[in-house]
Amino acid sequence: MRSGSNTALGHTRIKWEAVLEKKAPSEVALAQDLFLLSDTVRASLSLLSAFTQVSRSVEDRVNLARTIFGEKVNESVLNIFLHSLEYKWSEPEDLITAIETLATDALLHAAQRENLLDRVEAELYQSVCLLEQNRDLSFALNDNKYDLSAKTNLVQTVFSMLNPYAQELLLRAVTLYKYASISNTLGTFMNAVAERDKHLIATATSSIALTSAQEQRLTAILAKYYGQKVMLHVNVDSSVLGGMRICVGDEVIDGSLITRLKVAKKVFNK
Repeated sequence: MRSGSNTALGHTRIKWEAVLEKKAPSEVALAQDLFLLSDTVRASLSLLSAFTQVSRSVEDRVNLARTIFGEKVNESVLNIFLHSLEYKWSEPEDLITAIETLATDALLHAAQRENLLDRVEAELYQSVCLLEQNRDLSFALNDNKYDLSAKTNLVQTVFSMLNPYAQELLLRAVTLYKYASISNTLGTFMNAVAERDKHLIATATSSIALTSAQEQRLTAILAKYYGQKVMLHVNVDSSVLGGMRICVGDEVIDGSLITRLKVAKKVFNK
């Protein structure tokens, strides 16, 4: 998003957060209404254009939204959408991104209220790992020949152990698979958790499982290094061949044997 849309989204999120404080514990229903609204707008370029054209007055855009969504979504959802139409969005698609962000905020607000943010993030990461390790499952969730209902049933069966907020986010990622990979969307949701909880996400890939003490020590080292709270996720991958590869944002700290061998081979071949 460019600065104009970022500013608009920032103001809208602040207003929405105040609404969520009063609407607990109905956040999941609010998020689902926002997803419905987002899907409806995304499915029609003419509708998206009508909501974002600066040549149309705000009053016209608001009246159109009331006509289409007045009987379909919760009043609070309708009102926040009407509020978003008061702004000029840099790109039409930014309005859809904003709606999706508000829906995610609603789910994470509920998770935070129940002290489940850490668990949501951990389960989203575990879901990414499972999809990477199980190609058949990943293929089924990305295959056009299966309708959304079948994919929803599959997710609810395979990922039944997830808390309701992580499962809702996973279902949303599956719904949006045509626009972004499921793993990438789950990564976006993890970043949203980190933003809300004000921490950095670190992933460590090791050839062997770390003990609880080792995880705690590594977390403490990273937190001290970056001067910020760190949430560590560990994945075991035998292909690492000893050592560990750590990613914090775009930074990669690679001490694995396979990387050292590749570096040595490059030096040897010079």
